[in-house]
Amino acid sequence: TLLWLSALRREVPVPEPILTRAGELVQSLSTRGVSGFRQVTLLGWLDGRRLDANDWTQGQVQDVGRMLGTFHRHAVRFRLPEDLVSQHRDADTLRETVDPAGLSHALGLEEETLFAEAVNRVRVAMSALGTAPNVAGVIHGRLTPEHVVFEEDRAHAVSFTGARWGYYIYDLATLDLGLRTHENADPLRDCLLEGYCETCSLSSECIDHLDAFAILRLLDKLASLASSLKSEAPDVDQRTIGHAVKALGSILANKAEPASFEAGKEERAAPL
Repeated sequence: TLLWLSALRREVPVPEPILTRAGELVQSLSTRGVSGFRQVTLLGWLDGRRLDANDWTQGQVQDVGRMLGTFHRHAVRFRLPEDLVSQHRDADTLRETVDPAGLSHALGLEEETLFAEAVNRVRVAMSALGTAPNVAGVIHGRLTPEHVVFEEDRAHAVSFTGARWGYYIYDLATLDLGLRTHENADPLRDCLLEGYCETCSLSSECIDHLDAFAILRLLDKLASLASSLKSEAPDVDQRTIGHAVKALGSILANKAEPASFEAGKEERAAPL
């Protein structure tokens, strides 16, 4: 993540990784009252202010698309050092991170069939897209509207702690989910894609799988909520779980306006 940010900031404003006095990006520290060591990093401040997604204009959304397209265009060319193996989550490994039965049990819901259908939908999309560098690479990983700041009308992204190898369309789907409560949700989606395509080409096949990766985003959030429920002091609003499950069911049912949640083979890969 830090290596990608260091390279990416040569093209677009992103938080700057600050080196330690020893010239390293990561440092191990311990603190009183906490056992063991923690890996810590320091990032520079990025000017800007958050705006409620319902207040975003079409021009601002288009600029967010341009910014994200720049990220992905850079990721296509970016290569990690050979000794840093990036963990891939593709059609073959998806069930290692999202198990329908386990997720249903952890959330205390009788939704295993729904979750299994959702995972299958994502696997089909991943298989169709493949894993070529023009389809998948380093992504932000959790680019919700809350992780976008505006300096005047220029969009900048923050909170890169979720950056990892993934499908580029996942970032677009995450943003799209966050904009679905907007009264102009459909025009905003068009603006997002239009801005994106100004800086990074996007195939029609990728766009066809936008909903599949919105499903994956919802599954990931439900998995995170399930993990919180297992903790000693869970702080999970059951309504949040209900909204996510409702959104998941709506997308799978191909309803025109899914409920909002946020209040393959390589040689067959489509060009991005």
